[in-house]
Amino acid sequence: STDNDAIDNYTWTFTDVTAQTLYGVGPTYTFNNVGNFEVTLTVTDVYGNTHTDTMWVNVTSAADLIDPVADAGANQTVIQGTNVTFNGSASTDNVGIDNYTWTFTEGTTTVTLYGVAPYYNFTNAGTYIVTLNVTDAADNWHTDNMTVDVELDTDGDGIADATDPDDDDDGVLDGDDDFPLDPDETVDTDGDGIGDNADTDDDGDGTPDATDDFPLNASEDTDTDDDGTGDNADTDDDDDGVLDSEDAFPLDATEDTDTDGDGIGNNADTDDDGDGILDVDDDEPLVVNEEPEESNTMLYLILILVVVGIIGGMLVMKGKKTPVAAKDEDEEEEEVASEEAPIEETAATDVTEPQSEAESVEEEKLDLDFDE
Repeated sequence: STDNDAIDNYTWTFTDVTAQTLYGVGPTYTFNNVGNFEVTLTVTDVYGNTHTDTMWVNVTSAADLIDPVADAGANQTVIQGTNVTFNGSASTDNVGIDNYTWTFTEGTTTVTLYGVAPYYNFTNAGTYIVTLNVTDAADNWHTDNMTVDVELDTDGDGIADATDPDDDDDGVLDGDDDFPLDPDETVDTDGDGIGDNADTDDDGDGTPDATDDFPLNASEDTDTDDDGTGDNADTDDDDDGVLDSEDAFPLDATEDTDTDGDGIGNNADTDDDGDGILDVDDDEPLVVNEEPEESNTMLYLILILVVVGIIGGMLVMKGKKTPVAAKDEDEEEEEVASEEAPIEETAATDVTEPQSEAESVEEEKLDLDFDE
């Protein structure tokens, strides 16, 4: 050391377990520990001016064969996404630990950290075995393991899923959520493993949700009359007032009957009974083989004529026939005339067959019935 005038004081300071101070140009000291020691010299002149300089003293042991003792600290449990701080400060060595190395594997990546208390953020839940290796200046070493349990925190809310009542933070409690770890899904109606939001057929009835009136009801897919009751349960699908069991067109509100079974409802069919006669010309449009009105009129006329003919014939017969009393007088006159007339004339003129009394009575009965 130098000074333009003269150095008045030499002070040496360092730490060997405890603080040490020495004075003089060349003091001596016996170190009690092995290691590297930083020694600081401060010089002062008569005027109080000072200056410092440092040096290192490497103290070694000729026979340091003692291994250090590693202590990786207590096992830890943390939530996914939070920092884990390791602590190897409890490790010891007879001289001193020169290096702390921490190693573990996350996924397929080997992680290496250095220092007494490094930290790390685990991004994946799981159990990790962490190894601490401590080494002293003589390259003696020792290892110790500790375990880190990283708990899953699906929604990143700082609450582990094991205690979080809503793991995916979708507003549906895990107990009611078919997909407790998926914030985009909560329900799987048909139990096919695909959530309803992604499933194109939520109820698994074979009808896509886009065309299914009841996408969450496997027993229904159509509501023809839009009354809120599916056709399978509805007794009047088209709401036309006619029960499906009696409706030839249960899904068509404009039709319910098909008299001739031709697949065309009566409202649209121009020949309901399929008899070849248009309904507008058919007096009985729902009865097969009925004639039009003109044919019926002709039939009625024929029947009237027949009746009139019968009555006319009976009237003619009445005109020809007389009551029994008149008939008896005529017979007496005829008998007198016949007695007076010659036999030949009688033979020539009497061409009428005799009429029995029974026939005469019958004619009279007919006449009386007619009069009645």
